[in-house]
Amino acid sequence: MREGAEQPRKTGARTGMSPVRHRRPRGAAQSVTPSLSRALVRSVPAPFLKDHGDLLNALSIGHGSIRKISLPLKKTDRSPVVVHIQDVHMNQEAQWNIRETVRGLLRSGSLDLVGLEGATDEIDLQPFVDFPSRRAVAASADYVLKQNKITGPVHAAMTA
Repeated sequence: MREGAEQPRKTGARTGMSPVRHRRPRGAAQSVTPSLSRALVRSVPAPFLKDHGDLLNALSIGHGSIRKISLPLKKTDRSPVVVHIQDVHMNQEAQWNIRETVRGLLRSGSLDLVGLEGATDEIDLQPFVDFPSRRAVAASADYVLKQNKITGPVHAAMTA
């Protein structure tokens, strides 16, 4: 749904976000940010916009653009919302934008799971979340991201 990037990983990873969830109470319906074009807003049912306002408001136009919203043919209460972030391999600016996008989604409480391209297993990020020095985690994450050893979403989860 968003244009952005994620570099390939030699050993794929599926990153469970439960250790770094940042839930906040869902409030009353919010206005949808300028991240959606008028045409896109008109193409989506109003209940979807209302029910997913937190998620849509977490998607900043400063870090990418929403190109399309696809809805399931038969929606149920358990229908997941999937945010597809387009991959631009080995592009530092794209990785930082993806990091900011995932960070915003984590903070909104609208994201439960991040699936990474080439994923074959989970990455346990709990040790980074629990580490007492957030500054050390952030500095380490910044370094390995700049060295193309991790992706923007992994950085976001480590430093959330």
